[in-house]
Amino acid sequence: MMDIRHVLTMAHIYHLEISYEETDFGTLTNIIHCLPQVRTLKIYSLLLSKPRELFIDEQRIFLASKEHKIRIVCLEKMIEMREVYYLMKLCPRMKYLRVNCINDIEVEVFVQDILYHIKKNCHKYLRLLCVRISQADGKIIKRLEEMIDSKKLLDQFKIERDFDRIYLQWGKND
Repeated sequence: MMDIRHVLTMAHIYHLEISYEETDFGTLTNIIHCLPQVRTLKIYSLLLSKPRELFIDEQRIFLASKEHKIRIVCLEKMIEMREVYYLMKLCPRMKYLRVNCINDIEVEVFVQDILYHIKKNCHKYLRLLCVRISQADGKIIKRLEEMIDSKKLLDQFKIERDFDRIYLQWGKND
């Protein structure tokens, strides 16, 4: 079996897609640590460890997040909000986040939590959020606009819908 470091001496990997049903967060952290050139990460599902194990992983998260350049993250199946928070921590330079399959979570609650988390943790690069939900319609767009305005979560933003995807963009895109 070939060592990944040997492969990396011959080619750089810029796009990484992990299609396993559940990828362990520690394994993902190790993979990203070995692939510092990755710009795009697409992952099917993220399996989070127990809180105590995640605390131990904090140092690996810090090291991996300092070395890589991931700008685009796609999470195909989200089970709980913690997955998104850990991906944001692991990918602090992320500019675009797409999350599919959040049917068990109200989209307003999801967007509100993400925007609060961004403000709280000074996540300055993330400027575009795409949420895929089966019931996307004009009413949801209106409720999102009202919620963002009433809670003063963003100064300037734009929301658009494309079939079952809702795009929320804000701030300056560098």
